[in-house]
Order: sequence, then C-alpha cells, then structure tokens
Amino acid sequence: PSRLSKSNTCRMPSSPSPTSSKADNHMKQPKIKKLPRPDLTVSMLGQKIPVKFVSPTKNGLSEETALGEFTNVPPGIEILDTLDNASRRRVLIHELTHAALALSGIASYHLTETVEESICTVMEIAFGDIYEALQKLDKNDNSN
Repeated sequence: PSRLSKSNTCRMPSSPSPTSSKADNHMKQPKIKKLPRPDLTVSMLGQKIPVKFVSPTKNGLSEETALGEFTNVPPGIEILDTLDNASRRRVLIHELTHAALALSGIASYHLTETVEESICTVMEIAFGDIYEALQKLDKNDNSN
C-alpha cells in the first residue's frame, strides 16, 4: 500500500538551530506581526494543488514540529504563515516534491519515510542551483 493514503500526510520537519535551545526560544526578540499571506493554487503534474498559509496552531504545525505538510487526498499543502519569504519558498519546494512523488506514483513504491524526506530535502536545497542553470540556459538561448 502507498505510504500516502487518504489519512496520511508528509510534513517538512523543522530543523533546530545548532546554537539554540528551547530555553533560548523564550528569550528571542518578539516577532514582527506579518500581513496575512494570500493562499494560492499551483500545478504539479497537471493537477491543481491549493496552498494555504496557516497559523502555527493549525493541524499541529509549528516551528518546533513541522513547517509545512502535503496531504495526498484531497491534494493540498499547508505552510506556516509565520515563516519569512525564503523559508516559505524552501518549504513550498519541499512539499511540492512530496506532491510530485505522490502524484507520479513513485511514493507508492515502498519508499521509507526517511528516503522520501531525503529526496524532498535534496530537491529543496538543489532547486536554487537548478533555477540558476535554467536562467543561464534561457539567457544563452536568447543571445543566439
């Protein structure tokens, strides 16, 4: 059976800062209230996927547990609305990779959670380099 079923989700775990502890979290500067992030819809492998930006109390997401999650049925992504823009982009790439694995059927090939999370994390990190390479290719194509 697929690891992603009607009731299962894939969550991007938060990564603790190597220099901070839970006690330090209470001593941090207060967060600046951000304007609400509008929800959006993205396409992955021909399927529309709604992306919602949610408060930390929604579905157990928090900066200590998980920054985002992909749900397979119905397809959807939730991302914490407290994240900065760079983190939102990183989490979106991670969760869209989960979506691509699920929608393509690859996630049903008995991938362990560790392997799937590793694939999503590599794509999240590598995407910047991939995007830059595509821009260079486009620039080169347009100069010919």
